[in-house]
Amino acid sequence: MRAHAFQPSYLWDRLITSDPDLARLKMGLRALLGMGLSLVAIVVLGGIFHQPVALAMAGVMTGMTVPINVQDVLHREQRITLLSALPVAVAAVCLGTLAAASLTVSTIVFLLVAFLAVSARRFGPRGLALGMIAFMTLFLSLFFHAPVAQLPWVVASVVVASVTSYGVRLWLVPDRFDTSVRRTFSAFRRSITLLLADFSDGLALSSERRRDKLFRRAVWRVNENALAVEQQLENASSELRAHGLRPAELREYMLDLELTAERLAFEIHRCLDLEALSPEERRALGERLVALRRELRDGGKSLDSAVASSAHATAIDTALSQLRELFSHAPQPRSEELFVQEEIPAQDLATPGSEPAPLRLHPTTRQAIQATVACGLALFAGHRVSSTRWYWAVITSFVIFNRASTQGDILLRAWHRILGTVIGVVAGILLATTVSGLRDLEFALIFVCVFLGFYLIRVSYAWMVFWFTALLSVLYSLLGRYSPGLLFLRVEETLIGASIGVVVAVVLLPSRTGPRVQRAAVETLHSVASFLEASAVLPGSLAVERVREIDAKLKELRDAARPRTARKFLADRNTLRLVHALSGLIFFVRQLASACVRLPGNSETVRALEAQLAKKTRAIASSLEGQEGIEQPQASGGAIQSAREALSREQDGATSHPPRALHWLERIDDALLEVYESLGGFRSRRRETWAKISRKQETPT
Repeated sequence: MRAHAFQPSYLWDRLITSDPDLARLKMGLRALLGMGLSLVAIVVLGGIFHQPVALAMAGVMTGMTVPINVQDVLHREQRITLLSALPVAVAAVCLGTLAAASLTVSTIVFLLVAFLAVSARRFGPRGLALGMIAFMTLFLSLFFHAPVAQLPWVVASVVVASVTSYGVRLWLVPDRFDTSVRRTFSAFRRSITLLLADFSDGLALSSERRRDKLFRRAVWRVNENALAVEQQLENASSELRAHGLRPAELREYMLDLELTAERLAFEIHRCLDLEALSPEERRALGERLVALRRELRDGGKSLDSAVASSAHATAIDTALSQLRELFSHAPQPRSEELFVQEEIPAQDLATPGSEPAPLRLHPTTRQAIQATVACGLALFAGHRVSSTRWYWAVITSFVIFNRASTQGDILLRAWHRILGTVIGVVAGILLATTVSGLRDLEFALIFVCVFLGFYLIRVSYAWMVFWFTALLSVLYSLLGRYSPGLLFLRVEETLIGASIGVVVAVVLLPSRTGPRVQRAAVETLHSVASFLEASAVLPGSLAVERVREIDAKLKELRDAARPRTARKFLADRNTLRLVHALSGLIFFVRQLASACVRLPGNSETVRALEAQLAKKTRAIASSLEGQEGIEQPQASGGAIQSAREALSREQDGATSHPPRALHWLERIDDALLEVYESLGGFRSRRRETWAKISRKQETPT
């Protein structure tokens, strides 16, 4: 049992760091307020003009759909999207109401809008938002099937909901970037204290596998929170003032703090691997980590005793002291300055040999074709099972293509949809049975389910499906239509829609996960090579920018590999090994960045070694791409050792830092060899498949 797992302070810090900018909370509140306020306004207007509220439910759902789909960064762009949502929603509801009288016409219109909605994603966040709003509004108008004579009232409800959504998104729950920067920065510092608690717990674990997993998650959490701060700085740079905190200074401070925490993790992990700490020393280190966490978090008193007298323990003591020092010297506000985005030389970021992509079918067009075909088949199959509940199959087949780009993504979303539905049905039966007849409680639970569904959607899509399935149970109980058979029918329709979506994704214009992981890994390696070629001459601020770009590439790789690595069972060990190897490589590259910032200007030896490693990195990237004639990379230990001996003979005091850089260069060299070794299993089963796919994609469409 982990000592900190159930401590209130630990749980609270985990909650804060899981949603550093409150994006999940904002999404839940926007959905809740958008739907609730739209319902209130429509009920009031319906009473005034004597119109049935049931026919205006499309407007109520529009109030929930619009504010959560607007994801533009800048306030000006958000306003444009929200204003554009009004004519799009009105046009969709008119089209749906007029076409609902004919099954053939409504089917054709529905499939056409589904195709256009997915195709619009190529236009960025606005296209994605307007496409989803158009599809959902059309679907709701077809579902509620209002008479044409009631069209003005339905349009009025959509207008009211759109206006309400505008107020919710921009006034009630707006994006305030200056506050978000401060909040994400605070969450980043909390993630450091969580790392100390996890390390303390890890020292007491006997299972090496569990300990490594705990350490890895703690380090990743710190990096993810640092990237969250970076994202908020980019968002704020165009609109708001930094209130005295310069972005460059804040970025350098965060990188120093993050690298110090990673060095601490590295030294502790190495001591454990080498068994350099006795049980008493491990216990003393754990107590010191706990005390330091208390000091950094709550202002408590830390232990000043050293861990041990060994060289490894001395490195741990140094890292702990640096961590305390950095926490006590955080950047302080000075005069009010603008968030100015530093310019990065474009020539240093380019990947050698990059050429314009050949003409081919656009990814969004491919996804639109897949989603349209899947919706059509689900419409037919769903009708065969139930003429009144077919829409569950159609919605399932459509949404599993949302924000998914490969077969693995679609399969994962389909699995989450099925899992959330099945568990949600079980919970819904229990919930509906418990609250049946308590109308006020049932009504309140509907809004609770809406909030929790959208609050947890970024944690897992299955959570949103779970809460919306529970919502349906309570809603049917409130309307007096509840029966377990109805919920079992939802499971059946969901299975049909998910199965059709997966089959279409596999058979029709498939996009496989393996090539996407390959491309992400190649881009990550090229990014590392570009940094190695220029790191010795980069000023501090640009070195930080480069490190964050490499972090972003690694995040893209993890996202691409998630369908294969996030599975509880039957995870692809080859892909997992490649991701871990590249994560280790980037860990050492990040440490090198800190050392290179302090290099003297005449460190030609270090620059030559970096150029040699950059060449090796590009060779490994070429090997991963499947190019022939690439020789197996050899270790550069001899060259690094010669450089270390030559530098140690120099008497100039400015050479105290190059040996530190050489240490990390040596680690990078070892990590590159590990990356190359991990390619064997990753490529062996996929080389022929990738070659076929490449030839197919090179054929103009």
